[in-house]
Amino acid sequence: MVIKKAVDHIVCLVHKCFHVDIPRPTEETDEEWLGSLVNIGDVVTFRVEECDFTGSLPYIRGKLIDIRYGFV
Repeated sequence: MVIKKAVDHIVCLVHKCFHVDIPRPTEETDEEWLGSLVNIGDVVTFRVEECDFTGSLPYIRGKLIDIRYGFV
């Protein structure tokens, strides 16, 4: 579920536990990026691209694949 949205990235909460950062790819404009259509509360499908569990909080970065609108 999308919990935060900015111009260049969205943040999702997975299993009510893990935050996943999904940045806009640098090669895509705001108009081309699927994330510009996402609203808070939508459910998204993403592919995990990077994980780092060495810090006090895990860092997970993904790539946006699909959106399901209006799910809360």
